[in-house]
Amino acid sequence: MNLALWLDRAGREDAQRPALGLGVRVMRTYGDTAKRVARIAGALQSLGLKPGERVAIVSKNSPDYLEALYATWHAGLAAVPANAKLHGAELGYILEHSGARVCLASADVEGAIAAHAPQSLERLIVIGGKEYERLLSADPVDVAERRADDLAWLFYTSGTTGRPKGAMLTHGVLAAASFAYASEVDSGLTSLGRQAVKRMNRLGIVIDLSHAGDRTALEALELSEQPVIFSHSTSRTLFNRPRSAPDPLIVAAAKKGGVICQDVRANTSVAEYVDWVDYCVKLVGVDHIGVAAQDDFHRSYKDTKRIAPYLPSYAAELKQRDWSDDRVIRRNGIGAKLLDRDNLAAEFKRRSYSDEAIGKILGGNMMRVIRRVLH
Repeated sequence: MNLALWLDRAGREDAQRPALGLGVRVMRTYGDTAKRVARIAGALQSLGLKPGERVAIVSKNSPDYLEALYATWHAGLAAVPANAKLHGAELGYILEHSGARVCLASADVEGAIAAHAPQSLERLIVIGGKEYERLLSADPVDVAERRADDLAWLFYTSGTTGRPKGAMLTHGVLAAASFAYASEVDSGLTSLGRQAVKRMNRLGIVIDLSHAGDRTALEALELSEQPVIFSHSTSRTLFNRPRSAPDPLIVAAAKKGGVICQDVRANTSVAEYVDWVDYCVKLVGVDHIGVAAQDDFHRSYKDTKRIAPYLPSYAAELKQRDWSDDRVIRRNGIGAKLLDRDNLAAEFKRRSYSDEAIGKILGGNMMRVIRRVLH
């Protein structure tokens, strides 16, 4: 699991897309960046650096910085990014303590590093200088194999309360941090995601967007040649949480023939549930509404604690349940009996829904989508 594989794949699959910019200028595409990184990685390996050895990077923020960082990982080495604003003596300590044999530095800090360079430092290469340009003439190499628990980043504090202290971050830790960031900002479909949507269309697989972020869901339904569904979602107007779907997204899905199935877990009564169904029917029409009569199983204290901040019923359960018995339990929600004849169907009839409309909501609309996708 080498982080550099992400850039390597982007260089092949999205070669012409912009990758690095400076101000409003696009400096390099993913294809160009990946090729340069592979050559610099080959040059680093030719210096005799073995997998896991450290390469220090001391530079102000620039497109070349990211290039140097990925080249280090590509070669199977560990990066030691040091603050370019530190005093030369502090940088010298970090270089010695980390055991870095090579340092890639911007021209403005070369003198400070050279004056305090430890004997263990074999090469000080100025980014953008002649020696750095020679690195780009090396033969490219494949991405080195690394495990999730292999060191990727040795990051030092500035030493304001003593000597700088290093924190060791693995490829797995940095990958997890990246995934967490992506889930927060919802960066949309990746190239792999676009391929997945197209392949699911070809294979006749229904695309469910209930767990997708807003941007990802919109890009997926726009790209899909088939209708999509939200198998257990709620309008965000009714229940304001990230997992709910904003109304414009529901409307966009309906325009392509999709269906949103109202999630029952946030409701406390059948009447309230149908109130929420009514809202969506008025929003997009009865042909695009379904039900999600799922019942909740919670396996542990950890699971319930994770959900408690979002749903009052879970918070109550967290306080009331005897957690000495941690077996699978069934929550006392309305989902288990929602589809009973005297519950949901009866409530729809009380509200003058026709038999045809009820049939569509209770499965007909979903069957229409499934038949179309499988056709």
